[in-house]
Amino acid sequence: EIFDRDRQRHRAYRIVLSTGLDGEYYGIQGTTWRNPPILDHPTDERKIGNHTFQRYFDGKRIRVMAFRTPKAVYWVSNTLTEKLTNRQMIDIARSLRLIG
Repeated sequence: EIFDRDRQRHRAYRIVLSTGLDGEYYGIQGTTWRNPPILDHPTDERKIGNHTFQRYFDGKRIRVMAFRTPKAVYWVSNTLTEKLTNRQMIDIARSLRLIG
């Protein structure tokens, strides 16, 4: 559980995955908090597959890709040094599936 600025409680999870390189990890997150601050001000939106993704760029690299459902928001975060390419970020985000 996490709390927003108004002390409202939200369910959340984070999965940390290794790229296979020393110290290089990316993350997959989900929360019922519909507007977490990390997802303020997307660079753009793109319809990819069944979802409309908000993309957040750092220069030419995608830093975060997110999509929303009626009950939650989910996103993929690149490594700290942005080792994942834009194609990899898009492919990982497209591969996410809701369970349950």
